[in-house]
Amino acid sequence: MGPYRQPRPRSAGPVALLLGVVLITADLRGLVDLRATPRGLARFGGAVAVGVLDGPAAVLASTFGDPPKPHRKRKPKAAIARPTAPAAAGKAVRFALAQRGKPFRWAATGPDAYDCSGLMWAAWQAAGVSIPRTAQSQLDGLPRARGGLRPGDLLVYRSVRSPSGRHVAMVVNGRQMVEAPRRGVGVRLARLRRGELGAVRPTAAASGSAAGAHAPSGAARSGIPARYLRLYREVGAGSGVAWHDLAAIGKVETNHGRAPLPGVRSGVNTYGCCAGPMQFNVRNGPPSTWDTWGQGGNVYDPRDAIGAAARYLKASGYGDPVARPGYRRCPGIRAAPGTVNALRHYNNACWYVAQVLAAY
Repeated sequence: MGPYRQPRPRSAGPVALLLGVVLITADLRGLVDLRATPRGLARFGGAVAVGVLDGPAAVLASTFGDPPKPHRKRKPKAAIARPTAPAAAGKAVRFALAQRGKPFRWAATGPDAYDCSGLMWAAWQAAGVSIPRTAQSQLDGLPRARGGLRPGDLLVYRSVRSPSGRHVAMVVNGRQMVEAPRRGVGVRLARLRRGELGAVRPTAAASGSAAGAHAPSGAARSGIPARYLRLYREVGAGSGVAWHDLAAIGKVETNHGRAPLPGVRSGVNTYGCCAGPMQFNVRNGPPSTWDTWGQGGNVYDPRDAIGAAARYLKASGYGDPVARPGYRRCPGIRAAPGTVNALRHYNNACWYVAQVLAAY
């Protein structure tokens, strides 16, 4: 074998060399305009070597960089309106949806069956907000929904199937609502219907007097007939029962004597037991509840009825801060144990206690 010889670098062909010189010459003419920066000069110098050794394609790539990719405009993402609900409203909606399939039963508030307003009441109660119990009192006692419907809002309709003449459902989204429609049809998810009498929006403020700690606002007082407001205050001052709790019972029972229902001004209610603006039982006993506390008065007279209610509440422990043995309780309701017991004596249901305490 002969002596080792280092291979000589391969030179560019004559055509590549000539083309490189032409490109370099062209670039020299625009040197002042195109390469008047240190970076540009460095790239230009590199182009000479590359052009000589690797041909014109390398010159183009080194001097001018890779050809730019065509710019594609990205389509802006469509704005998606997603109505958000406060945490309490979200909890209420989830609770209501979880009851789907459970049967309808008049005056039921769960957990095995519901009527329309009982489902709304139970759902918001599960979310920590006390609201009125019946569809009409929900329409009358809750703030109107403003700025479009939101999840958790309640829609109150006229109904020929309901003894109360009202039906209520809860908004789930812009297309659906959840309801307990009628006997034979359980809790269901349905298409959102409009044509409601009103849309109301429960809020934490709606449960304002749940603790029984404050009197109604001026706006609330303005909704009480003048005669009733005077009687509530007079009786409350002389009995030790907060006048606004007496007013709350009057509102829940008969809307201060204005409800166009049987038993308010004459006869007895649809349950066949109770009468007057404060709805005393006149058929139980003997003696009946009215006979015990009415002191011989007229059950349809607001003065006699409100006075009897105050006596009944006070005798049942109203205002007692101590949870005494035998007191009836309602889990989750924040009020004096004696007040809860007294209201449960007045109507033995925790939903009723919550409704009265939420009325004002």
